[in-house]
Amino acid sequence: MNVLRPTTALIGAWLAVMAPSTLAQEANCQPQEAAMPIAASELARQVVTLRERLSADPDNELARNTLASVTVSAARAAELLETTGHFSEATPYHDLMRDQLVDTRWRTGFLAKNGDAGAQLAMAMMHRQGVLMEQDDKLACDFYAQSANNGNVLAKFRHAVCLSDDQQQSAVELIKQSAEQGNVAAQLTYGMICEQQAGEDEDCTRHWLCAATRGGRARAAGMAGWLYLTGRGAPQNTDLAVDLLTFAAERDEPPAQNQLAKLLETGSIGTADPVTAARWYQRSAENGFAPGQFEYGRILAEGIGVTANQTMARYWMQKAAEQGLDDASAWLEQNP
Repeated sequence: MNVLRPTTALIGAWLAVMAPSTLAQEANCQPQEAAMPIAASELARQVVTLRERLSADPDNELARNTLASVTVSAARAAELLETTGHFSEATPYHDLMRDQLVDTRWRTGFLAKNGDAGAQLAMAMMHRQGVLMEQDDKLACDFYAQSANNGNVLAKFRHAVCLSDDQQQSAVELIKQSAEQGNVAAQLTYGMICEQQAGEDEDCTRHWLCAATRGGRARAAGMAGWLYLTGRGAPQNTDLAVDLLTFAAERDEPPAQNQLAKLLETGSIGTADPVTAARWYQRSAENGFAPGQFEYGRILAEGIGVTANQTMARYWMQKAAEQGLDDASAWLEQNP
């Protein structure tokens, strides 16, 4: 099972066991930047200092134990960044562990074996990512479960995603607990569950998407922007919707980029701006979003906000068609 993020099928399975929410309060949905963990460069400086101490005194057990704690800190930072959607920014922490902390693997495992929730989270992350050891999803899930059982909020969400199909009620409860404890990925996921369940629990959807938005999750901001734009599940508020969509679009969420482009092209939020719209369509297309590829191909074909270019129009339509977008396939048939 994918232990990085829940699949659509898994979310669908959760719907059958999720109890309706009774949330009724209006959520504060202003987007905020995600909290950032300690910088990888700062952890690297700590490693240098500890290595110098060990060079002077090879038997310095305190320095060796502290090195293991740096590994735990690096793993936690990487997990936190992925939770808030900053996947690429976790890479420097992985590199630090691979390049400078190989000899901490045994001590980290020892700490995990003795019940340290942070070390268990670190072991889970290392197994999941193949950092300092072979990639192994099963072992990763085992360590996430141990860490979650010892109260680690980051591990609790991962553990929920690891659970098998016959344990979905437990998974939903873990997701909810993790969301309530501030895990941004869990807040996003719980909001998605609310949105997709039969009858759609709109208060629940808005509440948790807005919570994840305040935690800096761009995908949640884009989804919340759609709620406020359409008035579906939230009071219609075009200004807030544009703020949310812009926040998400600037952080490379392709659906938000595509939606913002549509608003700019049509002038739905003021004077039409086809040139800026074209730039957002292009970014959405380049990020692999099929509807964005279709729209970018359309404006290239028609010369809206860009110089008409039939060759590139066909290129992007083909890209969208390859992803199964019927409108793109129809355009290609009509424009052989």
